[in-house]
Amino acid sequence: MGVINRINRDYFQKSRAKEYEHLISAAVNQGYEVLSVIDYWYLIQSKSLKDGCNYLVLRHDVDVNNVSGNTFFFEIEKKYGVKATYYFRLFSMKAHLPLISDLKQAGFEVGYHYEELATLSKKNGWGASKCVEKNRAIIEKAFCENLSFFKQETGLTVYSICAHGDWMNRHLGIPNQTQFSKEFLNEQNILLEAYDSSYMSAFDVYISDVALHPRKWARNYSVMDAIKDGKSRIYFLSHEGLWFPNFLAVTESNLVILREKILWRCRQIFKWRPAEMKNA
Repeated sequence: MGVINRINRDYFQKSRAKEYEHLISAAVNQGYEVLSVIDYWYLIQSKSLKDGCNYLVLRHDVDVNNVSGNTFFFEIEKKYGVKATYYFRLFSMKAHLPLISDLKQAGFEVGYHYEELATLSKKNGWGASKCVEKNRAIIEKAFCENLSFFKQETGLTVYSICAHGDWMNRHLGIPNQTQFSKEFLNEQNILLEAYDSSYMSAFDVYISDVALHPRKWARNYSVMDAIKDGKSRIYFLSHEGLWFPNFLAVTESNLVILREKILWRCRQIFKWRPAEMKNA
């Protein structure tokens, strides 16, 4: 994404609150059962998906500390009596703890939005896939420690997780979710990774709000398009920052990313690594 488009997207877009409420209202009025990620997984596992029934799964990836934006999502969903899943990074968890408590009490799912591969790559100056492969055990250990911390801080049982897409993943060409086998996740009592291929294949269409500005939808195909086309099983990913602008939250995130890129480049140039990694 070009710099100008990024600035326009982050700082000059208008609120889409009415649009979000409209699509939720339309789904409910059209008879869609609107579910969290894990509730749909339970239906798959119990072979309870019904032919002729419509399903819309709501997934929110909480990347930044836009508490007001996620609260808007939550209030609209409560208004229409639907459920959703919210995935929080460690970066976005603390500011959202009161909301996480509210989500839990309302029966929504909260999961861990993990990024250990990207985080360790930035921290240690890894710039190639071979570095990642060599340090797989370190990545797994960090994931277990962070998941334990996430559960401790939120007081939640985590049933599903979802990989965060970081600039470092794009640089390496390796998504975060490729690092962990189903066997490894089962050992951590994780039932589902939200990008799992068998899960994704249980939908007619996957819709994302991540698109090149000024477009609002990936592949220029929206939830309303899917409803009008009669898609009966819709998987919808959204990000609060693309619906409810928040200057402070997006600026904080952009400054963190800028700092990460500068430090990572310095580690690349000067071959610096933390002491604990020198024998890895």
